[in-house]
Amino acid sequence: MNKCVNKSYLKEVNAKRALHGAADLSTDSGAAAEIQKQMADPAYTSPEGLEREGSYEDCNQLVYKYELRSTQAEMNLMIKPDTAVGSWYKGQQYYDFQKGTVVDLGKDATAAKKDKAKKAQEAFTQLVWLSSEKVGFGIKDEYVVAWFCPAGNEGSAHDYVENVNPVCIVDGYNRCYNNMALKYHNQMRALREDTDALRLDPEIAAKI
Repeated sequence: MNKCVNKSYLKEVNAKRALHGAADLSTDSGAAAEIQKQMADPAYTSPEGLEREGSYEDCNQLVYKYELRSTQAEMNLMIKPDTAVGSWYKGQQYYDFQKGTVVDLGKDATAAKKDKAKKAQEAFTQLVWLSSEKVGFGIKDEYVVAWFCPAGNEGSAHDYVENVNPVCIVDGYNRCYNNMALKYHNQMRALREDTDALRLDPEIAAKI
């Protein structure tokens, strides 16, 4: 396991998760070591090999392929984790936060375009999935592989809505934290008779 690579990629992943109110992940050293071990097999980085799910416990696999196959490509991926992580994060453009599904591309969208959108959306939702706790990374040639554990992207549309927050900082306040705190306070207020539920005031939240 390359500790420097895992540390730099972990920092970049957690920076993206923070934007959506998701807790920091920690490094899964077992997953990272297993990724690097499996990537030593040429069959792993074949198109067929990379299409499979991560085969380490309950983990979900994300893959990024650099444009050029060279030793320079591998070096670039080592020192620029934002390249791969940023690519996964861009998948949010294909995600409908309210419905918990891939966005409707319209009736004229081709099957290839729909498949591209689905894969991009799944990369983004896994990146910021609330209930994932650990991650491990591996690099070889022009490929970066990440295993997120436990796996996200599971369940119904409701599970997606519950595990994928919109961007938290909106209009100068942290929407994720305020919504969580409001939900808790209203649950406590509901235990008392004649106590109305509170409502969020964005202007007050922004002043704080």
